[in-house]
Amino acid sequence: MPPTLASPDQPARCEVSASASGVLALRLEGSWKMVTGIPDPAEIQRLLQAGTIRQVTFDTSSLADWDSAFLGYLLPIATTARSHQATLDDSGLPEGARKLLGMALAQPVLPKSEGAGTHEGYLTVLARMTERWVKEVVGELGFLGEFTQAFSRIFRGQSQLRWRDFLLQLQECGAEALPIVVLIGFLVGAIIGFVGATVLETYGAAIYTANMVAIAIARELGALMTAIILSGRTGAAFAANLGTMRTNEEIDALQTVGLNPIDFLVVPRVVALCIMIPLLTAFADLAGITGGLLVATTMPNVTFASYINATLKALTVTQVCIGLGKSVLFGAIIALVGCRRGLECGRSAAAVGLATTSSVVVSITLVIAVDGLLAVVFNALGI
Repeated sequence: MPPTLASPDQPARCEVSASASGVLALRLEGSWKMVTGIPDPAEIQRLLQAGTIRQVTFDTSSLADWDSAFLGYLLPIATTARSHQATLDDSGLPEGARKLLGMALAQPVLPKSEGAGTHEGYLTVLARMTERWVKEVVGELGFLGEFTQAFSRIFRGQSQLRWRDFLLQLQECGAEALPIVVLIGFLVGAIIGFVGATVLETYGAAIYTANMVAIAIARELGALMTAIILSGRTGAAFAANLGTMRTNEEIDALQTVGLNPIDFLVVPRVVALCIMIPLLTAFADLAGITGGLLVATTMPNVTFASYINATLKALTVTQVCIGLGKSVLFGAIIALVGCRRGLECGRSAAAVGLATTSSVVVSITLVIAVDGLLAVVFNALGI
């Protein structure tokens, strides 16, 4: 006779029988649904954990209906059986439950993360880092070469640059960045003036604060602070704008209609920043000297006239030109790094954020490194 199906109202029951050969037979009866409640599989798990069970079988001939609660009962049993080397014979389960259980037990092989479970030697780690740095340097030099070719096409009348975009970039890189540059320059000058005046006052030489502030701001800190500000403001904006265009496939559309992204997007940004950053640096120098002036003149032996006179004597055209010249180089670094990160951005919102962050970090690092290298070179040349 065919087996009699259980009534849907019959509660879920599990009859357990274990043979001497190590076969654990589970007879499942009744309605295995969340609303009717299911038994606790803990007792069966304890039997499997004992290590004497070699196979688990199922008999669902008296099973009425089931839902996800049924799978929630089977899954811990199957997991425990697998972990204790017991085979699972699921041929007696309904076809749908068998498929769902197989999917739940399937564990995809995740790619091994770099360095996980391995202990690489110091030389291997150093070699990998060197390889990444070499690739980065080669990439930057290649991008610089592409920009140089695109820039030269302006003088040959072959460039696809739009002058309206260039004027817009001049405004965004210059006038819109002026307030924050002047504010930071003023505060930096005030801090240097306060520290210098406090220290030099103990030796009766507070007037030399003017020399220290003027030379430090005009030669080094004016250009450096302006570059750092523009790295976080303008360079990040370049990377975000171009990265968003890459994500929205606007750059692909430009290439489709025959426009070179370097000519159309990179050249106006780089040239505009290189033109505006020395002007911003000049304003930062003036603001920094003013900040030092306001702080130093609070000292009893420093007057406004004497501070101005000492500043004019300390500053030379060479020092001012060094600061302004370095700012142009810093501007080129910031713009090229920001544009390259944007053009090489991935096609997702997360990739745009990573490109922007990378642009700021790399720009600031390169600016400080180049500034230190130039300081060494100028000192060796006696400039």
